[in-house]
Amino acid sequence: MTEKLDEIWRDDLLRRRNEALFLQRYLDRAHIEPTKALNRSSFVVNLKGDWGSGKTYFLKRFAQQLRTSRKLVVEIDAWNADPNIDPLVTIVSEIKSQIEANFPKRSKVRAALTGLQNAGGAASISFLSTAFKYNVRRVVGGALDQGLDAMEDAPGLDSLSDESIENFSESIQLGTESAVDEVFEGLQAGSYFKRRMLFATLQQTGVRKFCQSVESLTTNIEKSSKKHDLPVYILIDELDRCRPTFAIELLERVNHLFDASGVVFVIATDSDELAHSVKAVYGNSFGASGYLNRFFSYTYYLATPDNSDYVDMLLSDLSIDASKFSVGARNDPLELIKEMLLHTIETPRALRQVLFLLKTFSDTWERSAKIDAAYATACALIVFLTPRSDHELYLKNNFPASDIGQKLSPISWPYHSRNDGKRSTIRIINYINQISHWSSLTIGEAIRECDQRGSVFSDHFRNNLFADEPPAERNSYRDGQPISHRYIELMRTASHLHEDSMT
Repeated sequence: MTEKLDEIWRDDLLRRRNEALFLQRYLDRAHIEPTKALNRSSFVVNLKGDWGSGKTYFLKRFAQQLRTSRKLVVEIDAWNADPNIDPLVTIVSEIKSQIEANFPKRSKVRAALTGLQNAGGAASISFLSTAFKYNVRRVVGGALDQGLDAMEDAPGLDSLSDESIENFSESIQLGTESAVDEVFEGLQAGSYFKRRMLFATLQQTGVRKFCQSVESLTTNIEKSSKKHDLPVYILIDELDRCRPTFAIELLERVNHLFDASGVVFVIATDSDELAHSVKAVYGNSFGASGYLNRFFSYTYYLATPDNSDYVDMLLSDLSIDASKFSVGARNDPLELIKEMLLHTIETPRALRQVLFLLKTFSDTWERSAKIDAAYATACALIVFLTPRSDHELYLKNNFPASDIGQKLSPISWPYHSRNDGKRSTIRIINYINQISHWSSLTIGEAIRECDQRGSVFSDHFRNNLFADEPPAERNSYRDGQPISHRYIELMRTASHLHEDSMT
């Protein structure tokens, strides 16, 4: 078991393993005797995390962890669900896929699954206001009128048979409440109220029967399965990326239709962002946060990741090619980039944006000379943090005295000469300032000045910073400017490309 968990969480750079183990231990026990204060049988947990907290990573590894402990796990990516289909269909479809993959055709669990699917039609009556987006008047109107006529004279509203409800729901489950209203308006005024009462009863009965079918499914899983233990976990991701109306519809389905023991929902959201989206639909005065909270039994707050761990994850996630960078002999350029960002950038979103900028810059780098990690990172910070009009000023003036330079001032970085192997240390801001100065000279002037200074990293400068296009492409190679002179221009061009998920 431990070996399996080690493999599942082997790339756990944000240290989420212990949180996942805690959450499973709690939910595995708590679902057996739900707290009376919850006033419901199922558990719905909001997995809350800010942007960049790794909710998707957590849910994917959490699902694998649950399966190693005999749990049936249903995974739903709400963002990839068809927004034109009732969310209930999406949820039941994913449950169906997992049941069919884990239980034989003639098992009691598969029979219970059929009952769940049949009950879904009746349950959909409860949500006619959002279930259908097409031409309901032609498809639904007559069927609804006929259905109501056929059942209007039933002996009693409570005596409606399962078959009559299912037949009726099958006819209208693709309708909307507005379409139903149009049909009712066409009926005689004397029967309108009675038919409204009948419709309300159908709604209540549909919800009740669906909850019973969920309970039947989980009961049969518990009795019939030698491979799975309760609860059944349904994990829903990316809800905060969906349009607000779809997100609310999904939460309503979960809240009303899955009130059954043996089921645990874990729904990952940045609920603050979702609340803002809901307000955009219903108005700024709408109590969006309180409204959303009523759908959840509990909220688990993912711990805010340490920025150092987060940068490690980003470097892995973005696959920045370290071989394209150099900071002198035997040093790790990505470690230098990381340290510079940790001294200047505070939020996860901004960290990803700057690293994406560096990745774009390096991915489009076509010269044989390596990219100087320190100078490129400084240029990326200047482009990201300052107005375009200030970019050149940061490099032409005294960089150590700038606000970015002040934040980088504590960093000293060791270098090794490629000639004699001797180690030396330099403050990064002085190093950047020196490159900025040399970048304003011609290549010939920069090489002469570098040699006169007897720098321990002369080799590094000659091979990387003073390199440029082949001499054949220039009238006089040594009269040209060092390639480092173009860093800020190339970085500005790279900054025009954005990840869609960041905007």
